Amino acid sequence: MLDSKLMKLLQTLNQKELQQLYDYVRSPIYNKNQLIIQLYEVIIQAYPNDTDSLEKTNVQQQLFPNKKNAAAHLRKVMSQLSEKVFDFFIFLKIREEKAYQKHLLHQFLIQRGLNKLFENSFTSIKQQQQNTLDNIKFYHYKYLLESDLYYFMLKNGNRNLHTNLQEVVNKLDLYYIINKLRYSCSMLNTQGIIASDYHFFLLDELLAQLPTMPMENTPIIQFYYTILLMLKEEDGKIHFEQLKILLQQRGEKIDRKELYFIYTFATNYCISKFKDGKAPYLRELFELYKQMLEKGLLFEGQYLPVHWFKNMVIVASRLGDFEWAKSFIEQYKKKLPAVQRKSTVYFNYGIIAFYEEDYTTTLTYLHKVDFVDFYDHLNCEMLLLKTHYQLQNFDILKSKIDALRMFIKRNKAISPNNQLAYRNFINLFKRLIKCKEEQNKGVYFTTIQKKLEKAIPKLQNSIQETEPLIDKKWLLQEVEALLESHQYK
Repeated sequence: MLDSKLMKLLQTLNQKELQQLYDYVRSPIYNKNQLIIQLYEVIIQAYPNDTDSLEKTNVQQQLFPNKKNAAAHLRKVMSQLSEKVFDFFIFLKIREEKAYQKHLLHQFLIQRGLNKLFENSFTSIKQQQQNTLDNIKFYHYKYLLESDLYYFMLKNGNRNLHTNLQEVVNKLDLYYIINKLRYSCSMLNTQGIIASDYHFFLLDELLAQLPTMPMENTPIIQFYYTILLMLKEEDGKIHFEQLKILLQQRGEKIDRKELYFIYTFATNYCISKFKDGKAPYLRELFELYKQMLEKGLLFEGQYLPVHWFKNMVIVASRLGDFEWAKSFIEQYKKKLPAVQRKSTVYFNYGIIAFYEEDYTTTLTYLHKVDFVDFYDHLNCEMLLLKTHYQLQNFDILKSKIDALRMFIKRNKAISPNNQLAYRNFINLFKRLIKCKEEQNKGVYFTTIQKKLEKAIPKLQNSIQETEPLIDKKWLLQEVEALLESHQYK
């Protein structure tokens, strides 16, 4: 039973939601089947502390003692309870959507002929919308509100339908344009990461019309139009600068969740440009990260996710802003999830020490890290490999490389593309180690030096041509160091 669909659904709920579900299934308005209630009571009395009692045979005995085909009866009630859980999920989501609740209320009021109540509600919501921050849902609700008024006028035989009908179409156009721009931005952004063959239907026609459209009252269109040009045009720098100005001047007009998406497009653009060799974009990325931090956009509830914490430290360290990175760790470490806090702090101090080229201290911090999940494990192992390389601990490296190869091979949670990227790194890294070892010997042997004159440039070409590849920039940097040390350029 623990592996059943029902239990997988229930495992997504916290204690408060489990209690709310109990109230839900006991309410006669939602459920009149007593067996559903009894099954749920059996579950919540045992879950999560006494899961052994939730074996199917135990539950069957409690619900259907001495009854033939008890297993079939239990399967039926479990299926029925699963459907109630789905209904409960819908109930929770609708309760979150206050504006959509009003739309459903309007439909009901109009159907029942409660015209005065509809008019009062419509007027009240219109006034409230004047103070709402921009997001896509806002324009969806504006369209629904106008469609409610159109339905109301149609139901009551109003002859001036054309006036509201134009507003309905205008709001629908706005909602479509914003969605079209946002999804097109996502498609272009994805194309910059993976090979994707998207068809941009009517996008050029829309872009031709947008400059004639007044955008002062719809800042969200301004943002996504600018982002689209930034991603679409060969040199998007002008539009990136315009986006930064918009964020400064009109960012406060945008809803928090929507602003997060906008900043994500901007940061991804900087990452892409930096990977293309345009170093100043790392500083641009850092400034955007700091803005997101100051605006609270990086937090999930009261916590700062580990990946954002790490990104901030890595970017600051690569820029040499070590004091800022250390201050950031001390200021925000209490915002990390408790279970990951200590190891995350050690790992990030290890990152700082690595970029400070204090490799012994790096190892000291990394050896204190306890792995919470396989991503933590991978990140730590990769940094350990690079640290041991800098310390020229080649014997240790060989055993660590083998261990990492087996970890990647056995871990099914790593996507096939990422597995290949890590395998490619390992293969090229082993060649790099071999070149480094040979270079150390080659100080005394001319034949080895001549051999390396061919081997190192060949390795450099292999790194440049290999895709996918984790840490390509670091590998190239280390090959450059080998080339410079022997003046092979």
